[in-house]
Amino acid sequence: MNTTEIHSPPQFSAAALVLEALAARDFTRLVSGVEPDGRMDALLPSGLRTCRGAREIRTAFEDWFGDAEDFGVDDASIGNVGPVLHLRWRLLVRKPGRGGDRLVIEQHVFATTAASGLIEHCALVCSGFQEHTGA
Repeated sequence: MNTTEIHSPPQFSAAALVLEALAARDFTRLVSGVEPDGRMDALLPSGLRTCRGAREIRTAFEDWFGDAEDFGVDDASIGNVGPVLHLRWRLLVRKPGRGGDRLVIEQHVFATTAASGLIEHCALVCSGFQEHTGA
């Protein structure tokens, strides 16, 4: 017997909220798209960072981007792999203490949503801040 498993469609509104809030560097609004007890596992060049709860997730984004100067979204997208959301963004920034050069950072996120439509778990992979060699 061949059965097909039916998955709930991904809920894109939380992903759009996260991207819009990131572009505005509004980290409080960013985590309003996340369940209060949501979880993030972030694979960074420095190792794995696990955040439990919206407060810890907000703190992670503040640590990464809160002090950035000349902050801008170079590219971003939202998609899905079955019921799993895929968010991707590439940012161009200047960071204090890193010279005056522009840096590029790209992050990919795979996220599941709860019945509420909010993100309940996400796995983030980060390129780290790299020298920007583009125009």
